Amino acid sequence: MKMIYAFLLLFPATPSHARDLTANWVVRNPLPDGATAVALFNRGAEPAKITVNWSALKLKSVPTHAKDLRAHNDLKLAGPEYSNTVPAHGVVLLRLNSEPIAGVSK
Repeated sequence: MKMIYAFLLLFPATPSHARDLTANWVVRNPLPDGATAVALFNRGAEPAKITVNWSALKLKSVPTHAKDLRAHNDLKLAGPEYSNTVPAHGVVLLRLNSEPIAGVSK
């Protein structure tokens, strides 16, 4: 329940930075501490590989570290984009940082 509540707080009902609201889409939201939350949504009936292009999200800088909030994985990011396979009717929720997150080793 805490994850659902946190998710609803992070993302408004009408995404302000959404891309392609028909099947798979990506939305971002700035957090009070300066980090950015990014959600990858798959509304389809099959798993889908969703790619996020950081410049399309109009971030201030390219993120170098992230935390997958559902899988509890710390990620090291490299390059102008990130891809993940999102389960059918699922979501991947990331917290982006430009500085290392404690314990990041991947």
